[in-house]
Amino acid sequence: MEYRFRTSAGKVTTVYGLATPQYDASGKIVGYVGVNIDITERKLAEAELRDSEQRLRTILQTAMDGFWLTDLQGRFLQVNDAYCRMIGYSRKELLAMRVSDVEAVESRKATAAHIKKVIAKGEDRFESRHKCKDGSIIDVEISSQYQPLDGGRFVVFVRDITETVGKESLLRKSELKYRTLIENTSDVISCVNEKGAYEFVNTVFATTFGKTPDYFVGKTFWDVYPKDHADYRFKATAKVFQTGEDESLDVAVPLPDKTLYYHAITTPIRDATGKVILSLTRATDITERKKAEAEIKTKNTELERFLYAASHDLKTPVVTIQSFIRYLKDDLVEGDTDRIEKDLKFISSSADKMVHLLDDLLEMSRVGRLIGASSHVTVKDLVADIVNTVAGRIVDRGITVKVADMDVSLYGDRPRLAEIWQNLIENACKFMGEEKNPRIDIGLEQQDKETVFFVRDNGIGIDPKYHDRIFDLFERLDKHIEGTGMGLAIVKRIVDLYQGRIWVESTGAGQGTTFCFTLPGAIKTEGKA
Repeated sequence: MEYRFRTSAGKVTTVYGLATPQYDASGKIVGYVGVNIDITERKLAEAELRDSEQRLRTILQTAMDGFWLTDLQGRFLQVNDAYCRMIGYSRKELLAMRVSDVEAVESRKATAAHIKKVIAKGEDRFESRHKCKDGSIIDVEISSQYQPLDGGRFVVFVRDITETVGKESLLRKSELKYRTLIENTSDVISCVNEKGAYEFVNTVFATTFGKTPDYFVGKTFWDVYPKDHADYRFKATAKVFQTGEDESLDVAVPLPDKTLYYHAITTPIRDATGKVILSLTRATDITERKKAEAEIKTKNTELERFLYAASHDLKTPVVTIQSFIRYLKDDLVEGDTDRIEKDLKFISSSADKMVHLLDDLLEMSRVGRLIGASSHVTVKDLVADIVNTVAGRIVDRGITVKVADMDVSLYGDRPRLAEIWQNLIENACKFMGEEKNPRIDIGLEQQDKETVFFVRDNGIGIDPKYHDRIFDLFERLDKHIEGTGMGLAIVKRIVDLYQGRIWVESTGAGQGTTFCFTLPGAIKTEGKA
């Protein structure tokens, strides 16, 4: 039996007393032999263990997270109130069940694999899905420990993460949506840090350079652009980091083979404290708009020159006519027939000049605006007809004309195409000068993959400083030679109409002239124009 007593020092001691009876020969008890064992320390340890177990039980029962204890067969040995509330079963119901009874079907296979890890490692953490009593499914995070006591058992803590998983799912969907938008937009999108290094670029940005998006991650402006442009981009980006405000600007992006123009808006990206940590740039390609603006500017300049030159060239014959009308009145009064005839000749000549000028102006306005029906024609046939048309000029000047065998087929407005060669051949005739053996060569050459037509003469030539001016309206290098100065301007417009280009080659006075041009929009290839 156990009993307690106080020692002389006042200490309470718990002892376990054992009394053994002593018998005489007849079997009568004659006395007892007693043994007392001090169990004070053991009793204290048992009391502490009970207190500890009670505290642990209280903690587990009042914990926000679920808790259970199972054997190796997955039978519930103990569960806390939090897990009961979490899954909707009572403690009594759960203690009659196995873990597999509350697991969602899709989680059972994965859980079995994790149990092996728990036994091997002693612990593991993983995510699973549990089926509540009402049939709903919740996402849970499980922290499990293996204890090899009493044949083995698992101590498990369970946390409901359904809301977290839902938010993560929404976040992933949101990220996927915005990534899809970013990757499918026609805009160029990039993200850089304060050092000017790219953190992200979209596919449109990368393909502009013929690269993949991963190529740019970690690279700086100076790795991608020439130094001047990189410095300019960094300065604009640094301003966003300093001010924390959007920056909007038009920027020319130099590429190896061309220059593209973008309207870029750079926006700061902040962390939780409000500090700018990145800058996001969205740029819209405005190259075509810039080209259109440049073209409009050029056309406006051309129009100003046109109006000035037209008013000047039209005014001259009008002034002449007005002057000689006054002379004619006086000569009619005096009856001077010779002077009257001379007056009428000047008036007629000036009127003819105005008619030619107005005809050329009308022709110029029609080019590119009024297009006739398209048809197929070989360059050889087209040039042959034109040479016959201007044969009078050629014979009068004694010019030798050599036409190459040009089997190239064109498809377009035949009269318009004919104007190109006719104007250039007539020009060659007019500017032959005093050449004793005048000659015009008409042909074509293949330069790389481009067909280049040419009209070459051995006439007076053109100073290189005038090469860019001769295609302007009313540009006449020699005022004493007939013409309105619009022939080459008309030719250029027709060439432009067929997506071509035209240029002049001449080393200077007396060295002859070669006009070269291309007509990619009219050349017939593979049965199509």
